Amino acid sequence: MKPFLLVLFTMFTLLSSSQINVNKLKIISQKAEDILKPNNLSEDEIVKGLREALVVGVTNSSAKASVAGGFNNNKLIKIPFPEKAEKIKKTLIQIEMQSQVDEFEFVINHAAEDASSYAKDVFISAITDMTIDEAINILNGKDNAASVYLKEQTSDI
Repeated sequence: MKPFLLVLFTMFTLLSSSQINVNKLKIISQKAEDILKPNNLSEDEIVKGLREALVVGVTNSSAKASVAGGFNNNKLIKIPFPEKAEKIKKTLIQIEMQSQVDEFEFVINHAAEDASSYAKDVFISAITDMTIDEAINILNGKDNAASVYLKEQTSDI
């Protein structure tokens, strides 16, 4: 089950890392940083705020991804024919089976849309279980620290 969650996590990461969302997150992060400095919030308040922000992000990403066409119509997260099977894809196209290749891609993306709504609870559970030290590491870590944390908490890999 956990490798399945890794795939879902990757999809959420791709969805939430679109250039538009990254820019919005940077602006929000800067505003939050400006607000936090003068108010001297406690670590507990900061962790609660981080958890809430992550829950909102996961909820919004799940909602966008789980609608009909959420993957199929979004070039940022659409799952292509597997790269390791590129020879198979080319062969299928050469023998005039393009429609089957397209159907395969459609079906795997539709399955991802269906699974996205279920994945939300898994990610929220990982966020809820986050310790203060883990939250501080995310806040002080690289731009992808939250994504790395969620990947570690929801997969065996």
